[in-house]
This record gives sequence, C-alpha cells and structure tokens, in this order.
Amino acid sequence: MTDRDIIKGLRFKKAGLDPRAIADIVEQGYLNKRRDSGYIQKQTFSPSTVGYGHGTCPRYWFHAFSGAWFDEDRTDALGVANMDTGTHEHANMEQFFADAGILVEAEVEIKIENPPIRGFVDALIDWEGEHIVGEFKTTRQEAFVFREISGKPANYHLIQLLTYLRALNLKRGFLLYLNKNDQTVCVIPVELDETNEAIIEEVFSWLRSTRAAWEAGTLPERPFRKSKESGLPENKICNSCPVRRDCMAADAGVVKLARMELPTL
Repeated sequence: MTDRDIIKGLRFKKAGLDPRAIADIVEQGYLNKRRDSGYIQKQTFSPSTVGYGHGTCPRYWFHAFSGAWFDEDRTDALGVANMDTGTHEHANMEQFFADAGILVEAEVEIKIENPPIRGFVDALIDWEGEHIVGEFKTTRQEAFVFREISGKPANYHLIQLLTYLRALNLKRGFLLYLNKNDQTVCVIPVELDETNEAIIEEVFSWLRSTRAAWEAGTLPERPFRKSKESGLPENKICNSCPVRRDCMAADAGVVKLARMELPTL
C-alpha cells in the first residue's frame, strides 16, 4: 500500500464482510469522475499550472501549445477526491462572502496577451471600497501549519495571485488556506509591491521565452536530470506529467531552456 492509496484500515476485516470490496466502490466512484484522456492543444498559459510541477517545464508547454495527448489516467482516486473537496469548499467560501455583501464577482475571467495567459479568479471582493482578489486553497495539516507559522504562501500560489493582480491592475489580494483536517482557516494578505512586481516580471519573462521557443518551432531539451540506465528523466514531475507519452517519444530537443526558478519566500 502506497501513500497515495485512498483505501486504509483493511487489517480490520471481519467475517462475512469484505471491507476492500466496499472501499473499492468508493475508489472507483472517484476514478469515474476524473477527466477523460485525450488530445488537447492549449492556447494560453494557465495561472494555476504555472509554477507547479510540470508547469515549470518549458518542454511541457511546447507540447501543450503544439497539441499533445493528455493522459488523465495518471490522476489517482486520491487526487480526484482532493479536487472534489477543493471545489466544494470554493463554493462555500464564495457563498460566505456573498452573504457578507462584499462579493463583487466569483470566477472572474482574466486574460493577458503577452505572455498569453487565461485564468479565473476565485473571488473579487469589495473591501472598504477597494476591489481585492481572493484565492481559496484547501490543504493538509502539515502544509497548513507551515503557512500559519510562517505567514507565507506557497510560491506557486503567490505566482497565481500576482498574475491575477497584474491582469486586473489591482494592488491587493489574499490567499485563504483551509485546513482539511479541522476546517480552520489562515488568511495571508499579498500586495503587489516592488518585491512582488519583480517576482511576477521574472515569471512573465520566463513565460515569454518559453512561448518564443514554441513559436520558433525549437523543441526545448528535457531540463531534468536523466537516468544513467535509460538516458531519460526519472523523477516525480516527469512521471506524473500529463504529456509524458509524447515528450518521451519526441527527440532530445534543440534548445536549452531552464526550468522556471521559483521565488524563495
């Protein structure tokens, strides 16, 4: 049993009842809700993907912009369950701010032309006459405690929020973290100050370089360390990448582009 196994506690099996068979129904139910695998051609960068896992890889974006087979079978039942929880809690938070009379709009679409970005802001809120951006995140106890003690968001969450602030020409926002263990919340204010302006401009510069490589038709080399045995990258990010099949089948690449360097907070 791995850490990603959604089924636990099978040692308590009782005569006449197979807990595994019952738990399998739940696991399959989640798997039935995951997105279908298929061919996708992306037109823009996604703020929720940039800065996280395969979203830091220029080669991933080359294949995504060119059109590739996106394998959703790599999303396990636990991953679907976590997304389900996030969707439910997002709806809760939107309703809470609406009930408070300060929700301007939920799921606000944003677009940026250069670099090409499209995404959706969780909530635009009227706070004492000022429009601010709210982003909601559900997280496990361990990560939540770190956010609570440090007062710092995850770096890829910061990138996402700063992208929204830049797109909407706003100065302030917040990340609201919900602890899935006990339902406590931690709110981290974020301002598009000089430091954060520099962070998001560096991110945008990387995105422009990555997009330019695709427009020129120059496939980036794989930026991850390669296995001595296979000569191919063997790591968590590559192994779980949705376009791994097409990436591994393609040639080694013709241009060296580094992975996105995430800010140290």
